[in-house]
Amino acid sequence: MDIRFGTDGVRGVIDSTFNELTVAMVVEAALRHWNRKYGAHRVLIGYDTRRKSRQYAEEAAAIALDYGLDALITDEPTPTPTIAWAVKSMGFDFGFQITASHNPPQYNGIKIITRDGSSAFPEDTNEVEKIIRNEEKDMLRYIKDIPNKSIPTITLRKPYIEYIQSWLESRAKPDRIRVVVDPMHGAAVGYTAKLLESLGMEVKEIHGTHDPNFGGLEPEPEERNLTEMIRTVMEGDFDMGIAHDGDADRLAVAVKGLGFLGANRIIPIMIHRLMGFNMIRRGLGRTVATTHAVDCLATKMGVPLYETPVGIKYISELIIGGKIDIGGEESGGLAYSWHVPEKDGIYSGALFAALIGREAGDELRQVINSCGEFHSGRIDVPMQNSKEFINTRKEDVIRALSSLGNVRQVITMDGVKVVFNDGSWILTRGSGTEPKLRIYAETSSPEKTRELLKQASSAITALNKNN
Repeated sequence: MDIRFGTDGVRGVIDSTFNELTVAMVVEAALRHWNRKYGAHRVLIGYDTRRKSRQYAEEAAAIALDYGLDALITDEPTPTPTIAWAVKSMGFDFGFQITASHNPPQYNGIKIITRDGSSAFPEDTNEVEKIIRNEEKDMLRYIKDIPNKSIPTITLRKPYIEYIQSWLESRAKPDRIRVVVDPMHGAAVGYTAKLLESLGMEVKEIHGTHDPNFGGLEPEPEERNLTEMIRTVMEGDFDMGIAHDGDADRLAVAVKGLGFLGANRIIPIMIHRLMGFNMIRRGLGRTVATTHAVDCLATKMGVPLYETPVGIKYISELIIGGKIDIGGEESGGLAYSWHVPEKDGIYSGALFAALIGREAGDELRQVINSCGEFHSGRIDVPMQNSKEFINTRKEDVIRALSSLGNVRQVITMDGVKVVFNDGSWILTRGSGTEPKLRIYAETSSPEKTRELLKQASSAITALNKNN
């Protein structure tokens, strides 16, 4: 079987490129690898609200029990960051999460979480892939007749919420603000809303039921999918809104008077605020697709800045290695050295509401005064084998993007990124989760960003036609 880990786990279309056999092979191979390398004994299995997620999770737990491990499954759909926190804080050797995160409803997937609470690193997932290739026949004999067993469950919502509540209340006195929470029918239903209520805020949760179809929208907290939340904040009596993707590792915010804030605004605002709490001593990290405002803030603080390929696992490595205190990626994720080295939209949302709230506009103005205007954007171009296209046409892509301005630097750690002399930049890379080519840009104005994206899209489309 050809099973490959993408940016964050294995994903595919339910009952097509992702099915019961996919789950069984990934779980069996991971169990073999972890047992051989780390001597695993306890494993935690979680799942989101997607179709068949609970079924896949029960299958994973049954295989782990048959393997002889102490396996527990969550008693309800559970956010990925909650699973990461539980694996790290409750002494599990590793965990599985059944999720396709922000992908469209027809997708599902599985990711592996390490004992540190991070996504599994390539050194481990490469070995899992290798075991699937080399031991496929033997594995198929083991997984074809897994007996049905009673699987013990674990409740994580209450202890996870209480942990974050205690952490925040010991460091700040949150404002009593009014917040709209949109979990987008995903795993965060009843999490962020309950947490903010416990901090004394007035909360309204919308789209607060589990729905495998996510209300007919993609469970990605982009502006186009959050019309109701944004309207409720801007036209109502609410101070801000918080939204999450399907498994709640991502975050988007709407603030009264400011409107929608994506990750490339949230990350600098959060870093700037936490500077005042003396919580950044080592360094900052960002993926290659994330705003360069982070670079500016690192320079202001006198700490190093690390740029990584797309994928929170690379930020996690920097945190675990003691190199950074905060890392972020443009898709809506922040990770912290004092929490878990994994994106946690619920924790980040609570931090934003409790530590920033109504003052988001002031924080953003201070960042702009220090670092200048920064406006980011992204467009997706449908393309099968997009990673292969970038790899085989890399020199052509470099020439095409370099023709769009005066080039300062070309970066090829993940796709092709061209940084221009004025500080603006353009990046194109193949998606690791969907059949799309992603194009990112950042300039000093929304108009310039839109134009740069348009030019890059035309140039890449022309190359692809000649492929």
